[in-house]
Amino acid sequence: MTIESERSGMSINRSLVKDLLKMLLSINVYRAKFEAPFLASSSATFKTEGLTMMADLNVTVFLQHVQKRLSQANEMVTNYLDSNTKSHLVGVIEDNLFTPHAKAITLMGFDGLMDEERVDILTLFYKLMERVSKIDDLREALLAYVKTKVGSMLGSEVKLDEERRT
Repeated sequence: MTIESERSGMSINRSLVKDLLKMLLSINVYRAKFEAPFLASSSATFKTEGLTMMADLNVTVFLQHVQKRLSQANEMVTNYLDSNTKSHLVGVIEDNLFTPHAKAITLMGFDGLMDEERVDILTLFYKLMERVSKIDDLREALLAYVKTKVGSMLGSEVKLDEERRT
């Protein structure tokens, strides 16, 4: 499929795709003959991508990839898809690529991002979690992180105080 080629990074004739999709809209078959199969195919694609990327689990790469796919969806709507397709396509990306893995990414990657002070990626992480109503997961991870860090700091101070007394 031409759009799949573009997702893979290849160039496509966007004006041709736009004209063909306009034609489908004008004869009232866009939704049934294009949009529904396109969204089903996209769902399968993003589900597979999510599973593949989770196997490698590089949190930064995963989060940047999700952002790239959301940007591509916006670009597709700007260039050739019907504007009403945008919310459906974004939902497919969120529901299949990001949301199923949000908790695992939080559990496995949040502390590392905090330790490395990756503010840019943490900002992206926050925005993505907010989009899919998973802020509570992020809040819990932050609370656990702070408790761990404060606990280790206090533990170090207690040890120093004990050493000074002896």
